[in-house]
Amino acid sequence: MKLALLVLCALLVCVSAHDGARLLVRKAPMNRQIVANELLFVNVHIYNVGTKDAHNVMYKESWDEGFEKAVGLTSAYWDVIPSGQNVTHTFALKPVIVGKLKTEPATVEYRDSVDGDVRITHATDFGELEILSEQESGNTNKPFIFEWAVFGGLMFFTTFPAYYVWSSTKKSQAAAKSAKKVARK
Repeated sequence: MKLALLVLCALLVCVSAHDGARLLVRKAPMNRQIVANELLFVNVHIYNVGTKDAHNVMYKESWDEGFEKAVGLTSAYWDVIPSGQNVTHTFALKPVIVGKLKTEPATVEYRDSVDGDVRITHATDFGELEILSEQESGNTNKPFIFEWAVFGGLMFFTTFPAYYVWSSTKKSQAAAKSAKKVARK
């Protein structure tokens, strides 16, 4: 019993030893496919899961090989990210080569207080990206003309009989009303 209590106290001390800002950084592509000479949108979420505000937060990214910067900045700065809050940063790149490229994780530098020590964390990285050529991409993104034609045909054959019954019923009811009006006169 005493041993279990001692282990529990040691765990509580270890967990509460980190009393400050703690940033989790998630970086993800917004495109389904990455195609050469087309924009690749990158979305970065930075979450402060610590107990204190993170100050002087600097997000740095390096996309030198195989990419051109297109829209936005690959680095960003925030004065403060409050505890329990998050920020988002989005930018776009243009891949210029076809094939596989290895990416590097982004670096985030921050401080627990305005004049505290610099802490560094890294974002999740994409790993190895497969960049498709425009021809390869066209094969998977072609319009589904055959599928839409089948869908349209099936919709016609399922709705036309119901429309025909409704239309003929409406005509017969209109004819019956007009016959009643003629009979009354």
